[in-house]
Amino acid sequence: MELNYNIENIYYIRKGKGKKVLLLHGWQSNSNSFKIVFEYLIKNFDVIAIDFPGFGNSPNPPLDWGIYEYANIVYNFIKYHNFYPCSLIGHSFGGRVALILGSNFPEIIDKIILVDSAGIKPKRKIKYYYKIYRYKILKYFTKFYCKFFNKDFESLILRVKQKLKIKGSLDYENSKELKNIFIKVVNQDLSKEAKKITKPTLIVWGENDKETPLYMAKKLNKYIKDSGIVLLENAGHYSFLEQFNKFISAVNYFLSLD
Repeated sequence: MELNYNIENIYYIRKGKGKKVLLLHGWQSNSNSFKIVFEYLIKNFDVIAIDFPGFGNSPNPPLDWGIYEYANIVYNFIKYHNFYPCSLIGHSFGGRVALILGSNFPEIIDKIILVDSAGIKPKRKIKYYYKIYRYKILKYFTKFYCKFFNKDFESLILRVKQKLKIKGSLDYENSKELKNIFIKVVNQDLSKEAKKITKPTLIVWGENDKETPLYMAKKLNKYIKDSGIVLLENAGHYSFLEQFNKFISAVNYFLSLD
């Protein structure tokens, strides 16, 4: 797959000695989100934390990328730095990448830790689909109307959104140049990839996670044969920060197992 991205442009930090561990951050974040985890793990492991292309200090990727391009660039990064076999710790969007790597490139993976991971298609109510399809129909006729009467499409479609009370997620609104990539990524169901994973997998989840609800963790646990769940009480989508001591204890134990 031609990625049109220079591996050397990916920003990363590396410290420590021992088994290799790669930290994969979430959308709209960067390697710094794992700073406290990184500082702890380097006591016992050889750890790399990267900035995905388009985040932190790594320049934007081509704007037609999707989740598989991100996974492939990380695979190339791992090979380029001879950083394998390695264990993956993926939070949210980073969990998506970890699912694909674990499924398609098991030869470079030791273990996988999914932290409040995305990748499972969310449950939607009929009201959600009604609002979305109503908006799509109105958007189509608004384009036609603006073209025919030479009106400003952007201002009119904004009024349509306000009328329908349609707002994008914070991740979408903050994605700027990467909005098209975000749309492709967030709609990608990786259930089939999860079912192909054979590597030992630890699923760590905040019980109060609203962005990737607990039912997603249970589905991942069902799909991945050699997996187990650690549920962190009184924690949300950033459970690894909200319950750091419990999180790092579980991770350290899991990674230390032969």
